[in-house]
Amino acid sequence: LACWGSTVGPCLEAAHLLNTAGTRTNVLKLGDLWPLPRSKAIERLRAARKVIAVEQNYTGQLANLLRMTTGFDIRDSICRYDGRPLTGEEIAELVSGAEALAQ
Repeated sequence: LACWGSTVGPCLEAAHLLNTAGTRTNVLKLGDLWPLPRSKAIERLRAARKVIAVEQNYTGQLANLLRMTTGFDIRDSICRYDGRPLTGEEIAELVSGAEALAQ
């Protein structure tokens, strides 16, 4: 799960729930977006089997920034833009659903 800002806490909670349920999950949490820690981000993104950007916006700004600065294309995202915060449980459910569809 790639995240920053207000989605870090819910992503960490979702990772805990998913790991407990047997789905190996890590979190790439970015504290500062600029200057982006490019080499570290590329290393972590390339090491992942699947990357999901978790964002509180409509346009997928984090995924776009990572693609522009690292060349890594994040194809899956969880975006909420209705003003309500994402919860760890919601993220875990959406990730579990995506994993089930991929099998």
